[in-house]
Amino acid sequence: MSPKSLVIGAGAAGLAAATRLFANGFTDVLILEAGNRIGGRVWTVPFGNQLVELGAQWCHGQKNNVLYELAKPQDLLEESTFSQRNVLLFSDGYQTSKEVTRSLMSLAHRLVDSEEIRQAKGTLGENFVRKFKEEVPKMDGSIEPDVVDGFIESYHRFLKGKLAIDSWGEASGNCRVGYEKCEGSSRLAWKGKGAKTSLELIMKSEAFDENKISKNKRVKNINYTQKQNGKVLVTCEDNSNYEADHVIVTVPLGVLKKTHQTLFTPTLPTTHTNAIEGLNSGNVNKAFLEFETPFWREHGNVFRLVWRADDLHELRSSKFSWAEGILTFSSVDYCPNVLGVRFVGKEALQAELLPDSEILDGLKMLLKKFFVGIDVPEPTRFIRSKFSTDPDFRGAYSSRSMKTEQLQTGATDLAQPLLDSAGKPVVLFAGEATSPQHWSTLHGAIETGWREADRLIEIYKNSQ
Repeated sequence: MSPKSLVIGAGAAGLAAATRLFANGFTDVLILEAGNRIGGRVWTVPFGNQLVELGAQWCHGQKNNVLYELAKPQDLLEESTFSQRNVLLFSDGYQTSKEVTRSLMSLAHRLVDSEEIRQAKGTLGENFVRKFKEEVPKMDGSIEPDVVDGFIESYHRFLKGKLAIDSWGEASGNCRVGYEKCEGSSRLAWKGKGAKTSLELIMKSEAFDENKISKNKRVKNINYTQKQNGKVLVTCEDNSNYEADHVIVTVPLGVLKKTHQTLFTPTLPTTHTNAIEGLNSGNVNKAFLEFETPFWREHGNVFRLVWRADDLHELRSSKFSWAEGILTFSSVDYCPNVLGVRFVGKEALQAELLPDSEILDGLKMLLKKFFVGIDVPEPTRFIRSKFSTDPDFRGAYSSRSMKTEQLQTGATDLAQPLLDSAGKPVVLFAGEATSPQHWSTLHGAIETGWREADRLIEIYKNSQ
C-alpha cells in the first residue's frame, strides 16, 4: 500500500516533489495549493499579444543545472539579450558609453566575488566602496569621480536585487558562502514560450495526475503530534482536514516567517526557527510598460539609473520617493515594444502599498527625466508584481544577512525533516530557501523537491 503524502504548495519545488513520487509508484499523493493557479513564483502572464514574467525569468547557467538538463534536449533555451548594450543613465540625461559601463560592471563583479571582500571584517557595502574607489583609477584614470560615485549608488541597487537584500549594510562580504554558480550562460531565455515551460518540464511524467492538485487550499495548521493514529493532520483555512503519513512543506520562506508560530503544532524546533528568522526574504518586484514604438532602442538595451545628488534629495522629499528603488529600465526578450522595470529593496515594498495609477505616474516621470531629449510616448499597457505583500509569498526569494551569520544558521538547518519516534520523516521541507548551494533560483527549487521525494522513496524502497 502506498503511503499517503501531502505536498503543500504547487510551485516548482512542490510540483517536482509530487512528480518524482508519482513516477516512483507513490499513488496516494495530493498537492494543496493556497492560490488559484500553479507555479508559485514562476508566473508567466499574457501582456497584450505577448508573454511577460512577473516571477522567475531565466535559466541561470548550464553545468550542474537540473533545469538546463531538462530543457536542453528540446532546444527550449537561448541567450537572453538582457546583458547587451548596458548603459548608465543619469538623472540629468548624461549617459556613459557602453564600454565604460562594461568596464565598471566587470570590476564591480570581480571585487564582490574576491576573497579580499569575502574575508574582510565589516559590511559588504563599506568594504566594496573602499576597494572600488581604490581600483577604478588603476583601471581608467579618465573616469570622473561623480561617475564613479553614481555607479556605486547604482551597483548598490543592483546587489539589492541580485542578493535580495534591502541594503549592503545588512550583509557581509561572505553572504554568498556555499553558493555554487552554474557555469555557462547566466541568463538563458525561454524562446518566447515563457518560464511556464519549466513547469511543463517538471510535470513531464506519465504518472503525474493534475487532478491531484487542489487549489484555493491555504493551510493554517500542520499538526505532527501523531497522538492518535500516527498521521499528520493538516487543516486549511476553509476548515477542511487532511491526514497523511508524510507532508512536504514547500511554502516560501516569507510565508514561514509570517506564520510558522501558528502553522505548526507543536512549534518547530529551535534549529528551524533560527533558520526561518535568520535567513532573509527579499523585496524584489517587476513592472512592464508597453508602447506603440520602442523609443529606447537606439540608445541601449539595459538602462541602469543613476541619481545626481540634488535630484535624489528632491526625489526623497516627493510623493515618488519609492522610485529610488528602481534599478533598471530594460528591453524584454521577445517583446519588442515592452520596457521592463525592476524594483528592489525597501522601496519595492513601499511601492506595493500604492495604487497602480500612482506607480504609473511615477514611472512616466522617470522616463521623461532620464531620457532627456527623447519624445517618450504614453504607455499603452501596464502590469506589475507585488510579491512582498502577497500572503502566498511574502517576498521574492531568499538570501543571507548578518543575522544569518550571527545565528550560525542556513538552508541546511531549514531543510532538516521532522521525525517521528521511530526516526521516520513526517514533515519535510523543500523550496529554494532550503537549498544550500542554489538558493534564490528555479533550479535550486526543483532540486529540493526531488531531494525530499527521494528521501521518502529511499525509505520505502528499503522497507520492502
